[in-house]
Amino acid sequence: MIFMTSHRVRQPIANIIGLANLLEESINSPNELKEFSEYIKQSTIALDIFTNELTTFIFALEKKGKKKKKT
Repeated sequence: MIFMTSHRVRQPIANIIGLANLLEESINSPNELKEFSEYIKQSTIALDIFTNELTTFIFALEKKGKKKKKT
């Protein structure tokens, strides 16, 4: 589970860093800039979805733990 979590967080971040480097290092046409922008959006959406899933999972674990303490 830790490996999967790390992978799902690090991959979008690595994508964004790579795209930022490409933007800094090359002269880009408007079409390339639009394409890079779309890749950045996809990576941030993937990261947002995963953080929401992780938050839901942690909340469920905490709720389950509180129920066990009451019994």
